[in-house]
Amino acid sequence: QLVLLNLLFQNITPKQEEEAQFNDISSLLQSSIRSIKEIAYALNPPELEHGFLNAIDRFANRINSIGEIKVIVKIQKGLDEKSLDNVDRINLFRVIQELINNTLKHSQATEMTFVMKKSSDQIFISFEDNGIGFDIETAQTGMGMQNIQYRMKISNIKCEYNSEIGKGVKVSMIINS
Repeated sequence: QLVLLNLLFQNITPKQEEEAQFNDISSLLQSSIRSIKEIAYALNPPELEHGFLNAIDRFANRINSIGEIKVIVKIQKGLDEKSLDNVDRINLFRVIQELINNTLKHSQATEMTFVMKKSSDQIFISFEDNGIGFDIETAQTGMGMQNIQYRMKISNIKCEYNSEIGKGVKVSMIINS
């Protein structure tokens, strides 16, 4: 609708005294279109076009190619995209993405591991790093952690954090499939 509005707007020729206001409205309209595109991109990550497992693997490969930290991905044999049919893949991907970003930003880790297994009715995910860890009792919950907790809640992902100073972080998730 905004694109159509933009097309209609471009067909209007303002009077000379309206030109400044016309340009302001045009700029606001263009900015709104860009913002909506960014929101749509964030809601449906293009990384997932080729599947969740492929997206995790590609994300890990990108990080490994930089050489600062080693990412190990272990996915149980037989676990495939069909195994994730009842899983909110977008929110799960965003959770994993945020965990990895937190590790990269804060942990000083040299290695992180992502493990995914399944049983007949559950998916088990373990994410851990060998970084500096943190005291869970005194850690402040920033925007990233709030985002993770919100996404897990709406996606019905059960989660447990384990961390101690000097012993890295381990996050265990259970998803009913």
